[in-house]
Amino acid sequence: MGMKEAWKRCPRVHAIFLLVCFTFMLYSNLADPMARSLVVCDEPLNASVFTGSSRCGDRLLVIERGQELVAGAKVARLGVTVASATALGVVADVRGRKAFLMIYLIAMLASVLCNACTVSLEPSAAWFGFMVAAAFAGFFSIDQNGYRLILADMAEADDDRSKLGDLYQLQAFSQALSSAAGLGASLVVTTLHFTSYSRVCLPIAGLLGACMLLVASMEEPRSESKRAASAGPDAEYASVLDTIRETVRLLKGNEYLRRKLPIMMCGGVVESFGAVLGPFTMAVYGWEQASAGKLVVIGAPLMMICLGLSMPIARRVGERRAVSFCLWIGIVALPPLLLLLPLSTTFLHITHALLIMNQTLPRCLLSAVDIQLTDEGIRARFNAALSVGKMTIGMVMQPIVSWLFDATAKDYLTQVRPMAIMAIFVFAVNFMQIFPPCGPIYMEGLDAMTADRLAKAEKERSEGLQAAAGESKKED
Repeated sequence: MGMKEAWKRCPRVHAIFLLVCFTFMLYSNLADPMARSLVVCDEPLNASVFTGSSRCGDRLLVIERGQELVAGAKVARLGVTVASATALGVVADVRGRKAFLMIYLIAMLASVLCNACTVSLEPSAAWFGFMVAAAFAGFFSIDQNGYRLILADMAEADDDRSKLGDLYQLQAFSQALSSAAGLGASLVVTTLHFTSYSRVCLPIAGLLGACMLLVASMEEPRSESKRAASAGPDAEYASVLDTIRETVRLLKGNEYLRRKLPIMMCGGVVESFGAVLGPFTMAVYGWEQASAGKLVVIGAPLMMICLGLSMPIARRVGERRAVSFCLWIGIVALPPLLLLLPLSTTFLHITHALLIMNQTLPRCLLSAVDIQLTDEGIRARFNAALSVGKMTIGMVMQPIVSWLFDATAKDYLTQVRPMAIMAIFVFAVNFMQIFPPCGPIYMEGLDAMTADRLAKAEKERSEGLQAAAGESKKED
């Protein structure tokens, strides 16, 4: 089953995801310019230089204080995520995937409306409003959890887990496509040099309302019998404390989760430092915020190209070899390149392309291995437990990232500090996916995936030959 057949399996689900992901990417990519627009200082404005704020004329100060505000907002967002993640995992298992997605969309709508109101507030109140908006956004992201769970349900309903690789390839392709559109729209908004984003937030709120209507009309992918089987005596009304205890029990009883947790936590560190790449390019290379946004926009079509090429190559050379090659890029090439970023934009573009190669194919295929190794009844809670660890690390790292990043730095050692820490954890994440704790399990799962695919292809070939033989006998 290729991506075309995967789309035909349930086109409405994929269409909903495209719209939700587009809206999410448009909104989330405006967080940095929104934060910069709230910075206030005594430096008068210079008409020839756009600083990002209508109340501060010091460009580097706007970048640095905007990054501090973004870091504080991420702490608020990740704190809510950690507090709610496992409870929402219970909701997804017991109440169904639709309830999970509706909670996410309602929270995002509240976040957007809150940000729309911040521009009319005094500076201190506006900063507080920005934090509250980030807290509302601190629920599960559909592209990381809800959509993936729905695809797993679809493969489970067909009783064919070999389809997961194609379904996750379609997920990654859809995510790249909708992300490119959302990031492109946010880039257009950024180039207009807004200093007040209330007029931008209201159309985004309208898009979220449309998403809610589509989710409400969607058929629940998780059957009632499976929801009932997942419900414990108190699961439906579980408090945050109850669900935290559930996570601890899951950690104690699931060896694979314990092995995977360090990878997810190191991944949280990488994402925390990766988020500073935009302000880094603005401060070190002197880029405008629209130019920094172009780097992210270019990444989406590159990811689609990588997806289109990598899956056929993986089928030709074997899933294990293809994934191992991508992971070795993260071990050998990416760490030294990250250390060279302050020296030239050439290293930035090479690093960006290799990061996409390093992440795209392994994310598709290793996610399919995760599903095969996870019991269906606890799948959402398993993902929730991983997210709790990842988000906790991200919450802890945000103040450190903000402290290490200095927009006014002129010397190499100060400029490279955040990239050096990121390089260490990029190496660690990739190393643990080839070597213990998870490497051997992953490689075995990829070998099993290859064997299943080849066995299925051989079966289809044999059936085709038998059918052709039968037709020839009839003609005789």
